[in-house]
Amino acid sequence: KQTVGLQGTVSIPIPANGFGEVMIKIGGGFTNQIAASYDNVDISQDEKVFVVDEKEGVLYVSILTI
Repeated sequence: KQTVGLQGTVSIPIPANGFGEVMIKIGGGFTNQIAASYDNVDISQDEKVFVVDEKEGVLYVSILTI
């Protein structure tokens, strides 16, 4: 679970009960990963998120609030 705690940007909007994509930096480059909303809320494209959990190749993300 090397992705837990990483920050990323939503590249494909994530519906509350579905899947989208986030772009995160792993190592020296960026990668798109399948993502779902950890909090069961809609997350818009370009929203900043962080990875809360990873299960079966899906990243569960929450909106990053600073």
